[in-house]
Amino acid sequence: MFNATWSVEITTVTITPEPEVAEMESNYRVVWNEDELYTIFEVYYDDEGNIEDWDDTVVSAVGADFEDLAAEVEKMAAALELPVLYINEDGELVELEEEAEDESDDSKEESEEEEEEE
Repeated sequence: MFNATWSVEITTVTITPEPEVAEMESNYRVVWNEDELYTIFEVYYDDEGNIEDWDDTVVSAVGADFEDLAAEVEKMAAALELPVLYINEDGELVELEEEAEDESDDSKEESEEEEEEE
């Protein structure tokens, strides 16, 4: 016959909840990139309304039901009414200056002219 003795030790673990972290304000913004494409990113702001961070994953609209989906699309559409942003040389997300848009249009026109000449 086989006899075994088991010893069990019980340890109590106390889980302390993490302190609440205030959610940053966010919205969707149109961002122009070096490939001359426009995308919509979610942008986060500090308490003073300055851009704090952004999610550089291109967003897509999703909803648990049609109303949720429509609300998400409306938030994205609101981005079209705000100034366009771009990521500058310092890696900061800033408003796209009119000059940069004009330069982009000029370079696009030059490219089209070059293609026509070929």
